[in-house]
Amino acid sequence: MNKKESTVLITGASSGIGEATARLLGSMGMTVILLSRNEIKLQTITIEINKNGGQAEYYLLDVSSYSKFKDVVTSIIGKHRRIRCSNQ
Repeated sequence: MNKKESTVLITGASSGIGEATARLLGSMGMTVILLSRNEIKLQTITIEINKNGGQAEYYLLDVSSYSKFKDVVTSIIGKHRRIRCSNQ
């Protein structure tokens, strides 16, 4: 699979390792889907990745809620057809 055809979902994407991972994978041409509870930071990171030639979108989500997480992932898969697993 070509990295530019990959869609990755990143939890905790508004800070720390999640943010760094989102920025790195976005710069590599992957579509990054950012998940976190901090909408302001998610917006800022998404705008910066897109401004720098990457493709990013975000979903405001507390991943401790399984039903909400499941709904968001179902929506993402419906839109992007697949997401890349971390072990691929």
